[in-house]
Amino acid sequence: MQIGPFLSRGVRETTDEFLQNGLSLHALALIVQRFCAPHATSFEQYVAMALHDAGVDELSKRKGGQPLRIDVDNDGRRIHLAGSNREDPAVAQTAPFVEDALNRLAFVADALEDAALIAQAAARPRVSISWTGVDRSPATFAMRHATIELPPLSPTEQPALTYFNEIDWRVIEGIANDGRRVFQSSLRPNMRQSMLGAYAPCGSDWDVRTRLAALIQAITLPFSFDCRFDCDVEQARACIIMTVPSLLALPRKNLPDQLALTALTTEERDSAHMAYALRLACLAACACFGAGRHLEQAHVVIEDGESSLVRCAFSRDAFVRTVLAAIDDGSLSNPVFRFNPHSLIRLISPDWIAYKSEKIAGESGTRPPQFCSGPNRTPPEQDDRPLPEQLEMLFFAKRICDIDTSSYYGHGADIVDSARLESRESVLAAVAQLESLADELGRDISAPHDDADARALYCANPFARLAISLVCDELSIGGEAQSYAWEHDIVGNASESSDSRLARPHRENCDMPTFFRAPDALFNAHLGLSDLYQRLGDFAGAVAHADYCIRLAPTSAAAYFRKADVLGQQTLYAQAANVLISGLHCSISKRDCSLLYYHLALLLWKLGRKDDAAAVLVYTSSLVGEFAQRARATLKSLRTRKDSPVLVHASPLAAARTMARSRIPVTPTDEAWALIAQAAIGLSCANAPRAAAPYAEALADHLRNDDVIASACHSLCKGL
Repeated sequence: MQIGPFLSRGVRETTDEFLQNGLSLHALALIVQRFCAPHATSFEQYVAMALHDAGVDELSKRKGGQPLRIDVDNDGRRIHLAGSNREDPAVAQTAPFVEDALNRLAFVADALEDAALIAQAAARPRVSISWTGVDRSPATFAMRHATIELPPLSPTEQPALTYFNEIDWRVIEGIANDGRRVFQSSLRPNMRQSMLGAYAPCGSDWDVRTRLAALIQAITLPFSFDCRFDCDVEQARACIIMTVPSLLALPRKNLPDQLALTALTTEERDSAHMAYALRLACLAACACFGAGRHLEQAHVVIEDGESSLVRCAFSRDAFVRTVLAAIDDGSLSNPVFRFNPHSLIRLISPDWIAYKSEKIAGESGTRPPQFCSGPNRTPPEQDDRPLPEQLEMLFFAKRICDIDTSSYYGHGADIVDSARLESRESVLAAVAQLESLADELGRDISAPHDDADARALYCANPFARLAISLVCDELSIGGEAQSYAWEHDIVGNASESSDSRLARPHRENCDMPTFFRAPDALFNAHLGLSDLYQRLGDFAGAVAHADYCIRLAPTSAAAYFRKADVLGQQTLYAQAANVLISGLHCSISKRDCSLLYYHLALLLWKLGRKDDAAAVLVYTSSLVGEFAQRARATLKSLRTRKDSPVLVHASPLAAARTMARSRIPVTPTDEAWALIAQAAIGLSCANAPRAAAPYAEALADHLRNDDVIASACHSLCKGL
C-alpha cells in the first residue's frame, strides 16, 4: 500500500510558502483555497473540506485585535488558536471547532504517517503535521499508543475523500484502544508519591489522586476536553466528570456502502455523539481503576456543555470482564457501533447508566448510585476525628477540628464590631466595651478535659496554624514582649547571642504542648484595645495589649504589625523593625509576609538603610496581596527618582540575596514549603480534603508548572 506518494505533497511541502515563524489563520485559509484546486491530492481536498466545515474562512476574515495564529501547547500535544481576538464572542464560538478540526486532521496524518513508515520500512523522522506549520513531537501522540487499523486499499487504487473520512472516524473511535495502557498504569511507580520531603503511602488518597491526575494528563484526544475528578479511598471509589465536543465537531457521514460524503442528520449526530461519549466513559473508567488496584467502583459523568450526557457506574470485576475484554479483542472501537450506541451499551454492560437524564440500561426500578460528590467533606470545624500521629507532631494538636481557622469560634464578634463603630464617636466607650469582653473571654478560657496541659492559641489563617511548628522556643510562646524583639538598635548588626536566641531549635529538642483554639473575639478585642490606647496616647497600654496578642497568636502577622505600629509612632524605628523581623521568622502565608515586609521597608528607609529597603520592596512585589501591589506601586515611583538606590531595578532573586546578607529573613522558606506539603499530603491521606484544601491550593501555586500536582491539588480543593 503506497501511502507515501500521495501524502508527501499535501503534508510536508505546503507550509513554507506562507510561514516563517508559526502559521496565521489567514495563511491557513490560503492553504485551504490551494487544497481546493483541481490538482490537489485527495488528502489535501479532505483537509480543505474539514477546515471549511469548521469555519476557517469566517474566522480568517474577521478584523480588529491581534490576528489569530495557530500555536501548540507547551507539551506539544494539542494545537490551539491564540490571539486577543479569541475573546470576541463570535470568535470564541467558532474557534473550538477549528481547533478540533486541526487536531482531528493531525491525528489522521499521524495514522497515515505510521502506515507509510510501515509500508516503506523507512527509518526516517516522522513529519506528521508539518502542514500546520507547527513542529510537534509525535512521540506524545495518543496514536503512538492506540493502534488505528486503516481501511483496506489496493496498491493501484487512489484513495478518495471517503477513505480519509473513514480514517477520521476511526481516530475518534480508536480512543478506546488506549484503555489497556491506562488501566495497567497502576503497576508503575508513582513519581509524585513523595513531594518536597513529604511521603504518601502506596494506595493512599494522595497516591491515588496523583496517579489519576497523571493518567488524565496523558490522555490525548482529537477534541478538547475538560476534566474534574475526586476519589474516596475509604469507600474504594473514584469519580470523573469529563466534557465532550459539540455535535458540530464530528466528521461528515461515511459508511462503506456510500461513495459520497453527506452531512449527518440530527438523529445520526445524536447517536454518534452518544457512542463517542460511551467510549470516552470507558477510557475514563480505565483511568479510575488504573489509579489504584484497590479501587472497586468508578463513577463517570460525560457532560455536553452544562448538561449531563452520560452517567454510568462500573464495578471493577464487571469492568474487567466486559470493557477490558472488548478492548483486547478490538470490538470496542468497531465501526459497527458508530451510530448504534445501544448495542455499544450492551457490549460494555455498565452496572448503571443514564443518557440525558433518561435511564436506558440496567434492571427495571434500579435506583441510580450515589455519585461521588466529594469524599468525607465534613467542615473542618465539625471534624473531631483524631489526627494521625505524624500530623499531631506537625500541628501540635490532637483532633482535626483543633487546627481549624476558617470558621468563627466563640462569641463576642458583635461586641467587637459595635466597639469599632462606637470608637468613631467615643474612644473611651469603645475601650470599656472591649475591656469587658476581653476580661470575660479571658476568664472562660480552659483547656480540654482530656488535655490539661494544652494552651490557648489563636491563628488568623491555616498557614499561621501550621507555622506553630516553626515556633519551638518557649520564650516565643509564653514570654514577655522583649522576647519578640532583637536586642540591638539597627537591623543586621545583631550580636551572636541575640541571634542564637532567635534561631529555631531542632524539633527533637522541643517540648511543645498541644494547643486548643482561643476565641476569635479575644484576639480581636486585645488588638482593638491596642489600637484605641495608641489613639489615646497611652503607648505603654497599647504595647501591653499588642504583647498579649503576640503571646496568644505567635504566628499571626497582625499581632506583630500592631506592636510595630505603636513603636513606629514613637519613632522607635529600629525596635519596630525588629518586631516585624521576629514575625517574619514564623510567617508562611505570602499575604502575611507581604504585610510585614512592606512596613519593614518603610521603617528601613526611615533608618537610612535604603539599599535594604529597596531589596525588601522588590521582594515584596513578587508576593501576593494588597501590600504586594503597594510595593509594586512604590517601586514604580522610586524608579523615576535619580536618588533611588540601584536595587530598585533588581530582580526578586537578587533582592533576596541582599536581604540574606543583611540577615533579613527571606520567607516563605524551603522549610515552610516542606511543611505545607506535609500538611496537604497528610490531611489528604487522613481523608480530610477540606482541611487539606488551603495547603493544597498553596502547593498547586508553588508547583504550578507541574500539571499533575496542580490537578491533584485542585481535586482536593474543589472536589466535584
